[in-house]
Amino acid sequence: MPDSDVTALRRWVDYARTQEAVIVYDAAYEAYIRDGEIPRSIYEVEGAREVAIESRSFSKSAGFTGLRMAYIVVPREAQGRSRVGTW
Repeated sequence: MPDSDVTALRRWVDYARTQEAVIVYDAAYEAYIRDGEIPRSIYEVEGAREVAIESRSFSKSAGFTGLRMAYIVVPREAQGRSRVGTW
């Protein structure tokens, strides 16, 4: 049986923490998730705020076909990482 979505994200977060890497997570379709077992944000995984940058798009949920309107979340915990500091 494949990993659950939460387990898969947990493995990526653990990997990023041990490798001092940064995850860029695109949550463009999060508005369409109806299953309560599926995370809508990577920040639902413990420790992700230290290693993840999440972008979300209004273009999918608001129906802006062909237009990319989005925002990015960079938690304070991740801002000290050298790769994030280059932004």
